[in-house]
Amino acid sequence: MYREQSELIILEGMRYMKEIIYMIWIIFSLAQCSGIAVENPVLERETKIRYYLNVLGLSQTAYWCGNFAFDMMCYCMQAFLMIILVYPLRLRAFQDQIGSMIKLMAFFGPAHTLFSYFISFGFSKP
Repeated sequence: MYREQSELIILEGMRYMKEIIYMIWIIFSLAQCSGIAVENPVLERETKIRYYLNVLGLSQTAYWCGNFAFDMMCYCMQAFLMIILVYPLRLRAFQDQIGSMIKLMAFFGPAHTLFSYFISFGFSKP
């Protein structure tokens, strides 16, 4: 009986460890997204590409909407991967709250990207 209890405790501990490692992976992955979203506008200021695109007739709105669409496409692929991996990894805590996780990822992406653009104005070099 003691051996069965100790095995159950070990299995439960391994399950929690997988879920904690998954949460850390999500945090690091999303942190990398902000670096990508900040780098492009800062690099643009250094290379003056927006000025050249303006000379060619592309408006500021089209430039920013294009950047946002590309960044959101990258984020959506990453978020989709994070959500899909919940099932093969058998992360029960995430499976129970998959609807909340999808909503959180859907609202976090645009807010995170737009905030990253805002922060990018504080940097002068990529």
